[in-house]
Amino acid sequence: MTYTIRWHDPEQTILYVVYPKGWTWDDFHKIEMTVQDILNQEREGGRVDVIADMQQGIIPKGSVIPHAASIDKGLHPRVGIATIVQQNPIARAVSQSALRTVPNRGVYKLVESVAKAEEVIRQSRAEA
Repeated sequence: MTYTIRWHDPEQTILYVVYPKGWTWDDFHKIEMTVQDILNQEREGGRVDVIADMQQGIIPKGSVIPHAASIDKGLHPRVGIATIVQQNPIARAVSQSALRTVPNRGVYKLVESVAKAEEVIRQSRAEA
């Protein structure tokens, strides 16, 4: 599985993660570890927002809840907003249900496009 993680802006304050078609829960956790490593490289750095683009793939088999809980438990302190881009209405409903179960649910925002993710991040930063 080939996934992409890159900076979305020149200031390096937004990480853009693309989940490819056919991603698995193991891939999901590998991606999260890579994001953690990137954020740990600059321990004194400021807020970083994340755009997780899941438009190409579908949610793998198995319950989403334990994976959402695992990610939330390890939420990096530098993460401001983590937007999840999903267009599939079933995937959005499943993700939304799982995110209701995590303590930091306000950090995660489900959106239908990368443009909407950028807008949500801009609004969150303006309110901060």
